[in-house]
Amino acid sequence: MTNTSSAWRLVASREVDVKLRDKGFIISMIITVLLIVAISVVLSIISSKHDHDSVVVTDDKAAAIVKVAQQDLAARGSTDKTEVVRAADEAEAHRELQNDDNMVYLHQKDGQWHLDGYDKTPSADGSSTGAMERAVAVAAVADNTKAAGVDASTMTKGMSLQTGQVKPSDGTSEAVRYMLAIVFSVLFMMSAIYYGVMIANSVVEENQSRIVEILLTGVPARQLLIGKIVGNTVLAVGQLIIICGLSMLAVSFSQWSNIITFAMSWSVMWFLLFFLVGFVALASLYAAAGSMASRSEDVQNTTSPLMYLIMIIYFWVVFSMSNPDGMSAKIGSYVPIASVVFMPLRMLGHRAQWWEPIVSIFVTLGFTVFAVLAGERIYRRSILQTNGRVSFKNAWKQNESVA
Repeated sequence: MTNTSSAWRLVASREVDVKLRDKGFIISMIITVLLIVAISVVLSIISSKHDHDSVVVTDDKAAAIVKVAQQDLAARGSTDKTEVVRAADEAEAHRELQNDDNMVYLHQKDGQWHLDGYDKTPSADGSSTGAMERAVAVAAVADNTKAAGVDASTMTKGMSLQTGQVKPSDGTSEAVRYMLAIVFSVLFMMSAIYYGVMIANSVVEENQSRIVEILLTGVPARQLLIGKIVGNTVLAVGQLIIICGLSMLAVSFSQWSNIITFAMSWSVMWFLLFFLVGFVALASLYAAAGSMASRSEDVQNTTSPLMYLIMIIYFWVVFSMSNPDGMSAKIGSYVPIASVVFMPLRMLGHRAQWWEPIVSIFVTLGFTVFAVLAGERIYRRSILQTNGRVSFKNAWKQNESVA
C-alpha cells in the first residue's frame, strides 16, 4: 500500500502525465516553439539586410571613403557593413545598381560627393549613410587643408568627441531593459493565469464528478493539494525555461545578438527562480479558489480576484520600469509576487545592491509559506462542499470537511 506521506508524488506525476498526454497542451507548446523558430528566422533575415551591403565605386578615392565609413561603423558597434564593389566606369556602376536594389553608388562630380541608389534615394537616417557622410567630411577636410598648405592632422586635432559614462555599464541599453520588462511581465501574466486557472478547473472537475471523494479515502487532502501544486509548478517552470532558452537562442542568431550579455542571462535565471517561488504561492491560492466553486461556471467568480492581482502587477511593471531607479520600482522589488518581475529587472541594470535579491527572495518565500497554509486551510474546508459557491468568509471559518 502506498505511504500516504509520499502520496503527493503520485498526484504530481499524474498531473504532469495527464497534461503531457493532452493534445491541446502539446499543440499549444508546439505552436509556441514554432513561433519562436519563425521569429528566429525572420530576425536572421532582417539582420542579413543591412543599410547598404555594397557600395559601387569607380576610383580609389571613393573606395578609401567606404573603408573609413566601415571603420566608423565598427567603432560605433553597428552591425551594418559597407563593402566595396569596383566598376570600370559610370555605365558599369549603373548596371550594378540595376542588378541589386541594395547597392548604392558613391562618386564625385564637380567637386561634390554623391551617394545614389538606382530607383530610390538612400535614406539619410541610415547608419551606413551617416558613416559615409562623416567619412566624406574627413576626406574633404584633408583635401581642403592640403590645398591650403596646412597639415590635416593639425586642423582636425581635438575635433572628436569621446562619449562614456560614470557608472559602469553591463552592456544592456535602457531600451533592452524596458523590452525585457514587457517580456517578463507577459510571461509571468500568461503562465500564472493559464496554469492557475488550469489548477482551479482541475479541482472543480474532481469535486463536480465526485472523484475527489474517492481520492480523499486514500490520499490526505494536504497531500492531494501539494501534488497538484508541485505537478503544475513543474509544468509551468519547465515551459518557461524552454521559452526563455529558445528566445535567447533566437536573438543570438540575429543582428541584436550583442544584447545577450552575462547580465541578461543572470537576470533571466533570477526571474525563473523568483517565478518558481511566486508561482507556488499563486498555485496554492488558485487551488483554494477552485475548491470554493462547486460548478465550473463558478470558477471565473472565485478566481477573478487572483486574475485582477496579476493584471495589476503587469501594469505596475509596465508603467514603473521606465524609471527603474524610482520609488515605485524599488517598492515593487519587495512586494511578494510583484518582485517576481521587478527584482530581476533592477538587477539587470545594477540598480539593486547584492543583498537586495536575497532579502526579496526570503520575503517572497515567507509569503509563499503563508499562501500555501492559507490555501490548504480553505481547500480542506470547502473541497467537499456541493451546495453552491462557498464564500471566502465561510471557507475560512467553517469546520474542516476532510482530514
